[in-house]
Amino acid sequence: MRRIEIGYGEYAGYSLREVPDAFLGALRDRFPLDAEKHDPGDSYMLLTTIAVHQELARRAQGGAVLPHIPTVQELAKDIVSKGFRQMSMTHHPDRKGEIETQKRLSAARDQLTEMCKAMKQEPARDSLVIDEDAVRGAGLPTAR
Repeated sequence: MRRIEIGYGEYAGYSLREVPDAFLGALRDRFPLDAEKHDPGDSYMLLTTIAVHQELARRAQGGAVLPHIPTVQELAKDIVSKGFRQMSMTHHPDRKGEIETQKRLSAARDQLTEMCKAMKQEPARDSLVIDEDAVRGAGLPTAR
């Protein structure tokens, strides 16, 4: 089965199976299961509508929200953050470290954080991405 992925906002990079019920409900409202509301030639909208309603059916039959599997970018940001904290325990002046070393550590963290921001979150080749344009004007959150 094709992976359906959110491509915008707070849940960017999440699969449809990982989003909370409230967000899925908002997608249901944006992609109603009503043939009269869709352009028959728009396969993107058709596939998205089917995927949203398949996920709703899965959950209605007892399926749970799956835990989020972090993207490479999310993992990289976490590594930088936790690594900085760990290194600060040794190098911070309050822990008898050197001020200059802590400054360099902070500079390294800042550079690595910028590199993480620049990382592209490429969806898998066979993914269908629900993008911001598809949900604009539907009352869904569109900014992170």
